[in-house]
Amino acid sequence: MVASHSQQQLNLTSEEQRFAWVHYLCKPVTLRTFRYDFSRFRFLNLALSRDDIDPKVCINHLVILFNTFEASACLHLMFSTINEENHSKLKTILLFVNMLPPIIPHSGINTLNIPLDVDLHSMLGSMK
Repeated sequence: MVASHSQQQLNLTSEEQRFAWVHYLCKPVTLRTFRYDFSRFRFLNLALSRDDIDPKVCINHLVILFNTFEASACLHLMFSTINEENHSKLKTILLFVNMLPPIIPHSGINTLNIPLDVDLHSMLGSMK
């Protein structure tokens, strides 16, 4: 069933999901599809949390997310749903793909205050 739902009809469970719905690029869509696409933020967080991080997998998640949600909203959702201990890895990959603004829209996070992940940076450098 494909329909155009209001936020209230969707019964979205979190502020992040309601924000994501407003900035979702794939409408009309089923609620199941939206929730799966929203769960990709969790998949990215899991990929960033791994000890044996695979930068290509992380970049693949970023590409899918940026193609699914408006860019500024996607950045906000990344930094609000991904564990803070993974922000330096996220910043490093976003910088590599040239998608890192100095200030994250909708949240005001100053990315200049987040350190780069040196190990991940060298891994990404060897991919070029």
